[in-house]
Amino acid sequence: RPEKPIVPALSKDEMEQMEFQYVGAFTECPAHPACAEATGEQRKACTAQQVLNEIRSHLDAEPPADLPASSARVKVGFDVNQFGDVKGITVNYAGNDRMSEAVIAALYNLPKFLPATNNGVRAGSHCSFSYAPAALFKKVP
Repeated sequence: RPEKPIVPALSKDEMEQMEFQYVGAFTECPAHPACAEATGEQRKACTAQQVLNEIRSHLDAEPPADLPASSARVKVGFDVNQFGDVKGITVNYAGNDRMSEAVIAALYNLPKFLPATNNGVRAGSHCSFSYAPAALFKKVP
């Protein structure tokens, strides 16, 4: 069996710069493939971190000069269907249209997810993530 990538634990600072919510009728939330071994809150946080890493890897290395206050948030949402396909990507960020477009483009590169399950049966779900704009520009480890 191939070795799974190790996902580093999030620092307290990184956890404070993001929020996540998963909605749907499921007993196990959907997950990024790198988070397959995680469960519960760890699975949710791991997936939020992997989505952030995907965004980071596709944005310019330097933040724009007009980066807003840390209280501002880049809100990202998408559905994961019962087959693990990411659909209906939305980004809500009033600070910079170019950055919003870059985030959407990055999310189209997400891999197929592990779908949510409801007592072992695949189920659709919705994922919402909220990130501090500055968090988007840290280098991916």
